[in-house]
Amino acid sequence: MRTRKPVLSLLGRIRERYADLRPSEQRVADVILNFPGQIASYSANELAEMAKTSNAAVSRFVHRIGLKNYEEMRRMSREGIDTGSPHFLLQHDLVGKRDHGTSFHLDAVITQLRRTFEGLADSDLEKVAEATNKAKRVWMIGFRHAYFIAAYLHWRLGHIRENVHLLPRGGSTMGELITDVGGGDMVIAVALRRRPQALSGLLETMRGSGASLAVIGDFSLTEDYIADWVFRCDTRTSTPIDNHVSVLAVAQLILDRILAGAGEAAARRFARIDELHEELGELGS
Repeated sequence: MRTRKPVLSLLGRIRERYADLRPSEQRVADVILNFPGQIASYSANELAEMAKTSNAAVSRFVHRIGLKNYEEMRRMSREGIDTGSPHFLLQHDLVGKRDHGTSFHLDAVITQLRRTFEGLADSDLEKVAEATNKAKRVWMIGFRHAYFIAAYLHWRLGHIRENVHLLPRGGSTMGELITDVGGGDMVIAVALRRRPQALSGLLETMRGSGASLAVIGDFSLTEDYIADWVFRCDTRTSTPIDNHVSVLAVAQLILDRILAGAGEAAARRFARIDELHEELGELGS
C-alpha cells in the first residue's frame, strides 16, 4: 500500500522547493524561513521591501511553492502563530533588542498571577489535595517544557508520600509505564502550549483505568481531557517565550494543600529523609 504524502506546512513547502527558486525568490524565502510569522501582518509590498526585491518576485514565489495567492500564504503563517511556535512569534524588529525593562516584566508577571488566581476555586484545590493524599499511587505527567514542572511536582511530592511516579521515563514505552494504573490512583498532568498529540490518548486511557485526573494547563487549553479538575494559567508574554511563573505558583498551591492534609505521615517521612541525609552525609551546611 502506498503511503499518503503528508500535507506540507508553509515552511515545508519552502524548504522542498528552495533549490529551484531564482535568487530574488530565494531572498523572499530566506525572510520567511527566518521570520515566518512576520508575513501574517505584512503586505506583499512590505515583504518585498524586507527581501530587497520586487512585488513580482513575491508573486512568483507564492506560486512556485504551490499556493494560490499571497492571502493563502498569510493564512498559513497565522496558523503557525496559533500553534504557539516561538519561531513564528519571533519578529524581525525585535532581534538584538531588549524588550522593555525589569519593571515592565514585573508588572506583566503580577498581571499573569492575578488572572490565574482569579480563575482558581479553593474547593477544587482542596479536592485535588484530598484525592492525592488518599490515592494508592500518584502519576505526574509532562511532555517537553511541561516535563520539568511535572518533575518538580514529582520531586516535591516524593518528600510527602510514597508511590509517586513521573512520566515519561527514558527507555520505556507508555504501555509499559502505565500498566499498573487503576482505580484509586491520582494523575496530575501538566499540559502546556504545543502539547504532543499522544497526550490526549494517554490521559483518556489512564482515566478509563479508573484513576482521578487533574490537569494544570495554560490559556491555550481548550479541552479538559475528561479531567475531574482543570487549572488554567496565564503564561503569554510580549516575547516568543512563555512565562511559567503562574504554572509554578499553582503547582506550589497544590503542594501546600497536599502537605497540609497529609498529617503525621508526612512528618514521619520528612524525619526519615533527614535521618538518611545525615547517615549518608549527603548534604552540607
